[in-house]
Amino acid sequence: MVETLLYAGGIGSITYRYHIKKTGNVYYVTISRIVKGSETPVGAKVLMNVAMENVVDECLSHYRRNARPPLWMRYRFRPMGLFR
Repeated sequence: MVETLLYAGGIGSITYRYHIKKTGNVYYVTISRIVKGSETPVGAKVLMNVAMENVVDECLSHYRRNARPPLWMRYRFRPMGLFR
């Protein structure tokens, strides 16, 4: 069994931790979200018959999908109107 930790962060104070365990051809990924020092479990994934690079790509795409700030934080209001 091989274990690996992958941390992805940088947007605000949100960091995701991916605990990856490999047993045979199966990767078990446990996903946790770290906000301001407190860790909250988010979920788990099981990936079979894939390479480690694909597991890392899946973790990073999960981070990109879920770590975005909410829509209201992506817009700035200015006196002339609504701009990005």
